[in-house]
Parts: sequence; structure tokens; C-alpha cells
Amino acid sequence: DAVAASVVMRLDRSTILRAAVLLPPLLLPPGARKTVAAGASELTDRRITAQTVGIDSPSIGGIIWGARERCDPTQPGCAAGRETDEVISLPPPRTPYDVTDRIRLDLSIQGKPAGSILLGLWRNEAPVSVDTLVRLAAGTFTSRPGEEPASLSKSGLVRVDRDRSVVLGSLSKIGGSTVLVPGQTRPQRVPVQPPSHSDSNAMRHDAAGLVSVKRGGESFLFTLTPRPNKALDRDEVVIGQVMDAAGMEVLERLNNLATNNYNKGALVIVKVDRAQVVQ
Repeated sequence: DAVAASVVMRLDRSTILRAAVLLPPLLLPPGARKTVAAGASELTDRRITAQTVGIDSPSIGGIIWGARERCDPTQPGCAAGRETDEVISLPPPRTPYDVTDRIRLDLSIQGKPAGSILLGLWRNEAPVSVDTLVRLAAGTFTSRPGEEPASLSKSGLVRVDRDRSVVLGSLSKIGGSTVLVPGQTRPQRVPVQPPSHSDSNAMRHDAAGLVSVKRGGESFLFTLTPRPNKALDRDEVVIGQVMDAAGMEVLERLNNLATNNYNKGALVIVKVDRAQVVQ
């Protein structure tokens, strides 16, 4: 006991602060689940981002979580220990292509309305990809005659790679048909299959607010760019854009959601409550 007391007495303030930053918040007693910030001068590794433990943040619907970077405490606009929940979005992109189709995505976060994103799509530059996304929004996409159609409504967010990509299109209404499969004793449900395509254009992921899909197709997922990200050029083709400032604000809110460290999945449930084609 005397040795343990001696060790505790030797702990300086910076060591205690580092331990508070690194400890999972659920291991802390209830009275300690408050915002704990460490400024740049307090950390031996000279990090300049304010970190907090046990944030009860509106962005995650009241879930307690920890170790999130908030803002640079060396900047005048950042107060160490204060949450920065203000969303500052970029303007919608200016592109050279004609918008031929529009779809609106009404989103919710933790079951609460989170706003809408209006997408303008370029059918002349990516005909198969745009046709697929428009038919999904209309709830009429099928890959074979007689199938129940797949729909983008009630689909979910896949992942958020902050300032790089926001990926949506995890379908819950997968459609399809029930068929007899060789080797199976019971009929199997076969969902609607995404088409392949050869869509390509000269557009690059050089702006925030662009819409892109996987080159070659065979996926219903689509990406929104919260910032320019030319690393996507190799694997994805741009097919459209966010149309207005309101949609860019919703995109930025998604971009700032808390995520796990495994697959960048959001710590909250994000749904496209309704997708619709806008004339």
C-alpha cells in the first residue's frame, strides 16, 4: 500500500490528463463522465487538437463516447474543452455537365429528420449508372422480369471516411424473387442484382458535393464527396452532384458523424427515409 501511494503521488498533471483521454469513457465513474480537454502545452507528444472524453454529443443522439478530435485549441475560434457542433459546409460544386435527372433523399439520424439532399445526375455522361440510381429512387428497379423491385427508400448509410467520402446505398428493400436453387430443398430468395456498366467520363473527384459509383458497376452503393478526393478517381466514376446549399449542409453533418475505428460505420442509425424522383 505504501508503494502504491508513493507511485500515485509521483503522477503529475499531464500524466493524469493523458490517462483521462485514453481511458474508455464507460470505465470512468458517472461523476467523471464530463468533457475533459487537454491543450497542446499539456501533452508531451505536442498534439494540437483538443480531445474530449465522454462527450454527450447531439451528433450521435446522446450516446456517450470518447477520444474525438474537436478543434485546434491554438486557434482563436476554438475554446479548449468546448464542443464545436456548428456545421460549416462548402458550396455546391460547379460542373460542366447538364443535369438530366434529379432525385431527393430525405434522411433521418436516430429516427429524427435530418434534412434532404437533392442530387442532380448526368445521364448523358453515365447512362447506366444514372438509370440505375433513378429507378432505385423511384422504387422500380428490377434485374429480371417478374421480380419484386428494389428501392432506395429505407436504405442505410454504409460508412463515413471523414473529409474523404460518405457512402450510402445499403438497401433494405432488396426486391428479387423466390426461386428453386439446385441442391437446395427449399426455395431461396434471390435479391435484385446490380447491373454492370462501362460508364466513364472526364470528371474527377476535385470538388465537394460530387456523386460517384463504382467503376464497372455490380454495386448499388454510391459515394458523396464532403471534400475534393482525387484518390477516388481510380475506382469510381462521377455521375452527378449535390444541387444546393441545404444539401451540402446535410452532407457536412453526415461527414461529422462519430464512427467506429473498424469499418468507419457511423455510431448512429442513418436512414434514407424516402427517396423520390424530382421532375
